[in-house]
Amino acid sequence: MTVSTGVFAEDTDLKTTAWEERSQTAEKWFFNDLPRHVGGDFKETFWNGWHLLLLTVGSVTTTALHEKDREIQAAFDPEDPLGKSKSVFGTIGSPFILGGATLAALVGAKMADAPKATLTAGTMLEAWSLTMALTLGLKLATQRTRPDGSDHFSFPSAHTSGAFALATVTEVFYGPAFGIPSYALASMVGLSRIDANQHFASDVLAGALLGTLLGLGTAKFHKKEFPRFFVIPTTGEGSTGISLVHRF
Repeated sequence: MTVSTGVFAEDTDLKTTAWEERSQTAEKWFFNDLPRHVGGDFKETFWNGWHLLLLTVGSVTTTALHEKDREIQAAFDPEDPLGKSKSVFGTIGSPFILGGATLAALVGAKMADAPKATLTAGTMLEAWSLTMALTLGLKLATQRTRPDGSDHFSFPSAHTSGAFALATVTEVFYGPAFGIPSYALASMVGLSRIDANQHFASDVLAGALLGTLLGLGTAKFHKKEFPRFFVIPTTGEGSTGISLVHRF
């Protein structure tokens, strides 16, 4: 009986080559792309005069608001301005929901071979991840007790920081037409956390500041990295709009 080994050897070689390519891609991403992206994101976030001005003004405002936290919280408690809708906005802003939805969008965009959507979802996921890392670090460092006393991780609000990070990427990539509704939704997420007695007003403001800054830095870095895709305003006789330009 004769056994042919040629096809088997060829299949083995192909599998080995494919595995090596995936390994090299993963290694390049972890040791080259990831550090470069993180460094670029932070550089664009903090090595910018306007961003530093925003950070300074926001920090001073947060400190001043801290003195009014109890008073603001007392005003929310009996009024319950958002009613049952606060649970809806709270769910939307959950880090698990935002992170999971952004990851799913990235996978879906890659499977659909949609470069612009892939870039947007990837930038959002990167901004969200960095925001969550810094938010968690601040929570562990400050150990602030929540208004309802449930734990000691009140400052800053992770729901708010994540929502504002994604809203900021949306605004930078697509302009005010999409950015304004995104910021409005992020603001409602923040207000819902106060109304739900989970955060003080200064927690929410700090989260909004952190998410906005990291969203700005990450979005700007990715626009420089991938200049083929960008949104520009257009005007004409009696009309305004935006145009998506793809450079080849």
